[in-house]
Amino acid sequence: MVSFEDCHDLIEQIHDSLMEIRKLECEMAELDRMLDNVGNKLNSVDRFTIPEILS
Repeated sequence: MVSFEDCHDLIEQIHDSLMEIRKLECEMAELDRMLDNVGNKLNSVDRFTIPEILS
């Protein structure tokens, strides 16, 4: 049988992991915006074009 303390500890670990994932998702979104900004600036230079990356 699983004790209440074990369940509580597991719930805390899951919560911490989900919070870390959310933090990483936000950081990735910020990096995507930064890369888009850099790409747009580079594309504005006539002789330099970044090829599209197909998903």
